[in-house]
Amino acid sequence: MKSLVQLKGLIQASVALVVLFIILGLFAEHFWVFDLFTHFQIQYAVCLLIAAVALLLLREKRWALAAFIFGVLMALKTVHYWLPYYNSEGSGKYRLLIYNVLTSNEQYEQVASYLHQSDADVILILEVNRKWIEQLKTLRANYPYRIEQSREDNFGILLLSRKEILNGNVLSFTSNGIPSVSAEIALSENEVIHLIGTHPIPPLGQMHTEMRNRHLMNVVDHIVQMDASHVMLVGDFNLTPFSPIFTSLLEKTELLDSGRGFGWQPTWFAKMPWFAIPI
Repeated sequence: MKSLVQLKGLIQASVALVVLFIILGLFAEHFWVFDLFTHFQIQYAVCLLIAAVALLLLREKRWALAAFIFGVLMALKTVHYWLPYYNSEGSGKYRLLIYNVLTSNEQYEQVASYLHQSDADVILILEVNRKWIEQLKTLRANYPYRIEQSREDNFGILLLSRKEILNGNVLSFTSNGIPSVSAEIALSENEVIHLIGTHPIPPLGQMHTEMRNRHLMNVVDHIVQMDASHVMLVGDFNLTPFSPIFTSLLEKTELLDSGRGFGWQPTWFAKMPWFAIPI
C-alpha cells in the first residue's frame, strides 16, 4: 500500500511539473529561460497522456482528467506534423538539403560523400570555414552555382546549386555581421524561387536570445518588403517550431512550416527521444 501511495505521489508530482513547464512557456516572449520550456511539447503530450492512463488505473480521476486535458492540448498543437499535407503550387519536385557541418568537425570525406549521395538540387551548408570550403570543392562539378562566406566562428555559410542562380549575394541581418545568403534560383524555365539562408546566434542567455530574435525579425521585415511570389526561408534558426518567435515569423511572412506532414523530425539530441527537438 505504501509503495502504491508513493507511485501516485510521483505521478502527480510529474504531472504538476509538466503543467508548470507548459504555463511557463506561455511567457516565453518575456524571459529567455521560459522560451526553453516551449520546445518539448511532443514530450509533454506523451508524458501527460501516459500519466492520465496510469492515474485512471490508480483511481485518481481528477488528476487523470487534468493530465488528459493538458495532454490533449499539447497533442493538438503538434498533430499537424503527422497529418497529410500537400501544396499543389509549382511545376515539379525539387530537393533542398540543409547541413550544419559544425566548424570543428573534421569528417570532411564523410560529409562530402553524404552531400554527393543526397542528389539535392540546392544545398545550404552552415558553419563552414576556409578549410571546409576547400574540402568540399569536389562538389563543384555537380553544383556550378555557389555563394559563400567563410568564417572561423561557426557562422560561415555556403550555398550550392545545380540550378542557375540568377541573382545572389551575401547580406547580414545583424549588427555583428553574421552572414546570410539571398538568391534567386531558376528551378525551371518558368519557375523562380527567392531563397534566403540564415543562421542566427544560439540563445545562450538573455542578450543572445534577444540578438537571435532581432535577427529573425529583421529577416521577417526583409521578406515582407520583397517583391517575390515564391520565397523560401531556410537554415538553422536556433529555435523550434513551438517557439512564439517562429509562430510570429510564419504569421507575418505568410510562409508555411515545411515540417508539416512529415512527422517528428528532431535534429538536436535526435538519438535521445525524451530530449530530442527539431531545430
